[in-house]
Amino acid sequence: MKLIISVVTGLLITSSPSMAENRLALGLTYGRFVPADWRVQGFGNFAFGSSAFGAGSASEWSTNLIYCQADWQIRFESGYRLHSLDSGLPQGPGSSAYKAELRVLPLSASFVMRTMSDYGKPAFFGGAGLEMAFISWDQQRIYYSNFGPPDEDRWESSGKPFGIHILGGFDYPLHKMLYLESELRYSYLARDWKLEAKTSGDEDVELKDINVGGTAMRFGLGYKF
Repeated sequence: MKLIISVVTGLLITSSPSMAENRLALGLTYGRFVPADWRVQGFGNFAFGSSAFGAGSASEWSTNLIYCQADWQIRFESGYRLHSLDSGLPQGPGSSAYKAELRVLPLSASFVMRTMSDYGKPAFFGGAGLEMAFISWDQQRIYYSNFGPPDEDRWESSGKPFGIHILGGFDYPLHKMLYLESELRYSYLARDWKLEAKTSGDEDVELKDINVGGTAMRFGLGYKF
């Protein structure tokens, strides 16, 4: 009888939310994403090839669902970012104006190792995983000639590149269930890319082995339950 009571008591204690090692966490982060490939980043009004140019850096929102053990985690994440680069109005006849938009919806799964720490102290983590992104890339160029109306060129493309990422950071408890998180992540999603011409007289732009991933620095809040 004493053995049964001991077993039941032990099960109740380990199943208590305050004592359980297994937990789920839900987080929301915000940060800055910088493309790794200069053909995605771009340099102001610089045009590469015959007509393509980069879309610049972007702000990024991300949500994550985390399955937590004492010293490791499995993370599932999704996010959204919009890269936008606009050269502004042209400076007169013979000049050009450029505009590009790159919309990215990344999805990822990561395995993360985490240090053990006392309550009230930061815990550091690092890991790696797989990532896929749904991307649409649109760009426009307007050339103002000395004679006649302006000439407008447009290119569009979409794709789902697949790759890997590595990450590292720390979280800091604000409350028993609430924590702050800071993360640095690098993703590598390389593939050949084609921007299809949507205006007559223009050619498609092919970009070989272009990495549409890059470096992200994020900060956010998480809640354990």
